[in-house]
Amino acid sequence: MVYGASLGLIVGGLVLTRKVIIVALQIVGYCARRALPGPDHRGDLPRMSRWRLGSRARH
Repeated sequence: MVYGASLGLIVGGLVLTRKVIIVALQIVGYCARRALPGPDHRGDLPRMSRWRLGSRARH
């Protein structure tokens, strides 16, 4: 019982940390794209999501 609870806490913490890291990376990437000079960034969104899906599959 105690082991199950601690294991759940560890797994939950890892999942939460991973989500926080992913969100932080998304915010950093968004700010970096906004800061870069260039054409309208809305055209980059589909390409960006494809790249993120591909990079996630490689890990």
